[in-house]
Amino acid sequence: MLKEYNGNTKNITQKKWKTQEEFSKMVIENIPFGVAVFQKDFQPVLQNSYLTEQIKLNSESLLNLVKNYDQTQSADYFYKDARNENKIVNIDRTNYFDSEINESLSVYLVKDVTEVRQLEMQKKQSEKMAAVGQLAAGIAHEIRNPLAGISGSIQLLSQDTQDETEKKLMKIIMKEIDRLNLLITEFLDYAKPEKIPDTKVNVKEIIDEVLLVCKRHPEVPAELTWNVQLADAFILGFHEKLKQAFLNIVINGIQAMKDRPNSRYSIFLAQENDSVVLKLQDSGIGMSEETKRKMFEPFHTTKVKGTGLGLAITHKILENHKAVVVVNTEVNVGTEFVIKFPTVKG
Repeated sequence: MLKEYNGNTKNITQKKWKTQEEFSKMVIENIPFGVAVFQKDFQPVLQNSYLTEQIKLNSESLLNLVKNYDQTQSADYFYKDARNENKIVNIDRTNYFDSEINESLSVYLVKDVTEVRQLEMQKKQSEKMAAVGQLAAGIAHEIRNPLAGISGSIQLLSQDTQDETEKKLMKIIMKEIDRLNLLITEFLDYAKPEKIPDTKVNVKEIIDEVLLVCKRHPEVPAELTWNVQLADAFILGFHEKLKQAFLNIVINGIQAMKDRPNSRYSIFLAQENDSVVLKLQDSGIGMSEETKRKMFEPFHTTKVKGTGLGLAITHKILENHKAVVVVNTEVNVGTEFVIKFPTVKG
């Protein structure tokens, strides 16, 4: 087919693409990841707009990431973007020798993998919790049967004794049996399969109800400041289940701010593209990495009288609503839950 151009193939190609430089610039600007080129002394040569406009990575942050880059392989790096949000980028590097300037340049490819890593982490958590749930549900059933026998025996013994000390001890035993039964009931509720949400609900209305409850909560500090920004946002869900999940998170945050100065709680709800985004942020004591890693596991608690099921149930409810949950926390600064639901249109 080239002969049809009668030897003018080169000229036609040049007219089509104008110049190699313009074509390269167009490609670099439109690829769906960041590109940055540096000299050996980390002097920047070029970078595309995707880095600043999409990944929100400024020049200083980019330079820090490049200097800390492991030269042997691609790797993930954590940073805070221009909006102070936690992000994860994957960086890969290759060398390019430019014959015109007789110098080897480093080309860095930067991809935003924040959402991908969050989904991977949530999938691992879900698989782990499913296995734990199945095992513990079987154990819970086995514990409940002997508890019933113990309870019946104690009740019969209490009828035959007149000793006040013995009656007092038996009341303590019955109270602890009731507590164990309640714990087993809560866990079996956690372990049982959930229905798929199919009702259109307005998350704003649920948050309004949560606020009414929380503002009257006995543990709310008198000086607590509320910062609330809510927009109508619709998802498929179960009203009461979501209310339970949000209440657990907000009340935990209130408890974390006990005796903290300048305590404040922020709630932000908005529609963002195809997602409904809810942010719940306290200014409490925050969490260590170990606590954050185990926070959704059944029976893990930092409270003296806690059952360790509140956040486990919360996570299951949100998971059933196809929500992606991200927790940002820092010791002595506070904790933020970022919850993204798929929106329902119409």
